[in-house]
Amino acid sequence: MKKFLSFLFVCLLTSASAWGFDVVFDATIDLPAEMGTASSYAIEKDGVTASFSNGLANGSHYRLYKGQTLTICSSVGNITKIVFECIASGDAQYGPGNLTCDQGVYSCYEKIGEWTGNAQCVTFTATTSQVRFTRIIVTIDGEGAGLSSPRISPRGDTYYTPVEVSITCPTIGATIHYTTNGATPSTSSPVYQAPFIVNETTTVKAISVKDGEVSDVVSATYNIEEIGLINLCDLLDVPDDTFVFFDEAQVIYQNNRYLYLKDECGYGLVYGDVGQAYNMGDIIPPGWGGKKKTYNCFPEITDLTGFQPASRNEPLEPEVTTIPMINLRLWGHYIELRNVFIDPENQVIRDSNGNTIPYYPQLYYPADSTVPVNILAIVTAYGKVNPIVQLYIIDASSIIPPPPSPCCLRELYNDFYQGQVVMFRCPLTSIYQNGNYLYVKDSCEDYGLIYGNAGGPYKNGDKIIGNASWTTYQNIQEVVPSGPWEKVDETDPVEPEVMPIEEVSPDMLHWFLGFENAELDIDNGKIIDETGEMTVFKKFPIDTISRYIYQPYRIGLHHEVNITDVNHIINVILADGAPDVNTMLDHSMVTGFLTLYKGQMEFYPIEQIMYYRATVDGDMNGNGEVDITDVNLVIDLILHYY
Repeated sequence: MKKFLSFLFVCLLTSASAWGFDVVFDATIDLPAEMGTASSYAIEKDGVTASFSNGLANGSHYRLYKGQTLTICSSVGNITKIVFECIASGDAQYGPGNLTCDQGVYSCYEKIGEWTGNAQCVTFTATTSQVRFTRIIVTIDGEGAGLSSPRISPRGDTYYTPVEVSITCPTIGATIHYTTNGATPSTSSPVYQAPFIVNETTTVKAISVKDGEVSDVVSATYNIEEIGLINLCDLLDVPDDTFVFFDEAQVIYQNNRYLYLKDECGYGLVYGDVGQAYNMGDIIPPGWGGKKKTYNCFPEITDLTGFQPASRNEPLEPEVTTIPMINLRLWGHYIELRNVFIDPENQVIRDSNGNTIPYYPQLYYPADSTVPVNILAIVTAYGKVNPIVQLYIIDASSIIPPPPSPCCLRELYNDFYQGQVVMFRCPLTSIYQNGNYLYVKDSCEDYGLIYGNAGGPYKNGDKIIGNASWTTYQNIQEVVPSGPWEKVDETDPVEPEVMPIEEVSPDMLHWFLGFENAELDIDNGKIIDETGEMTVFKKFPIDTISRYIYQPYRIGLHHEVNITDVNHIINVILADGAPDVNTMLDHSMVTGFLTLYKGQMEFYPIEQIMYYRATVDGDMNGNGEVDITDVNLVIDLILHYY
């Protein structure tokens, strides 16, 4: 596991090939020709184009919105490396860890993402969050021919524990020779086969060889410095923004980016992506560390490095205590309270003597404030100046039985806390999917929006089921999938709720709506009918589909029964022998979903349907009237075809 200072970690090439070059997109300099609101945009420089399917360039960074793609193409040679410099670290919002790519090798550390491979075009997807880049560095190998120099990774720098070194070459079929003693490599030097460990200060040098051609020499020097390991109780004496490394510690609790630890003399909080999943009692090996920060008057570790899989697991018992004994000196401790009462209305825990202490987060399930329970929690605090002690409940499911899994969306919103992942026991019906936006209807006839990677593609009428939680966007509840859902059945397509625009109300958000004979004015962002108008949602490029539906035949333009109707019946039987059929527009409908954008109710159109009536001309001989001669002609046609 690599361990080093975050501000020194920049995954750039130690040395480029003799004839390759870098194209650097700097968000403060290189901007698209026109950029107002969010949209698709592209930036071209030195034969390389970066195309964003949807995002924004604002002069300080490039934005790639969640669910959208960034495609980088070169017309001047193959791309062998792309480095992204972002405004956030790892898989935090806006960080490089939110990108995926289905070709080459992509990895990230801190605020840096790096792709390596050999391609003319590379496409990345922002799968879990919006990503914001300050710079994009694209390495080109010229005209796609010739020999490239090797790449040594990670870059040469100062490290605090042994480093795993790998060497690659973009040129297919090239052999890599290397040295670790500072000598210049030659064709008689060892051939690189697999990554190796450097555990003392070392200079690695390498060349690539193919068909008698030898590349330039590249090198990387790794300064391995010994570090002193400290314990969690030493943190109070460490200045903020200092990098520190720790001896082994035991896991108390891990919840997403929060990791509570204890060691032989203290307690601590680690905040961020440690790259590992731990269980209570796991022992983290020595050498992990990060930057010391102070938050709410207490220390925590950020900018993390060096976390390895647990070396073992040891039982961890809570400290049994009482509410009056809990104070800020117990910050970070794992405690148990016995025979106390949960007061969800005031969000406090109360004992039989009336002593109270606040708790966080809100309980997963409804609690009976008259029933005594035992509670497992961590002592935490809130408040930046005068912190107040509170309990972080870590095992509410053992206190209160969970309700049954939800069948309808309202059960998910009402019975489970925000962010809690549950399994639906009843399928939802898919209506429309656009990337990470999936509109659905449940068995309670309620509409909803699933936002995220729910799998698919799904069509209108697909019955789907899976795991999800809920969150809010602009105070509106929506579903967040915890992974791809599964199609389990299908049913008739969901029909829109047809109504005039004047009847649309804010409580219809996410409803599937239809407006008859409405004008869809895309250029001005409006939809208009005779009762009113609405703003059209234009966050995504609108590509409204026109679908044409032909209603049952109407005979001529009248409704009485006469010889024309006889002709019509015969024409339907004849098919190919039928006279010309003319069409006339009967009515139209625009369908879509009601959404909320920046606090404004808007309509997201997905389809414009044109309904036509077909009319049949019964005057087959063209003499200006319909008579028995026309019937005879039809009979002749029948005899001819049958």
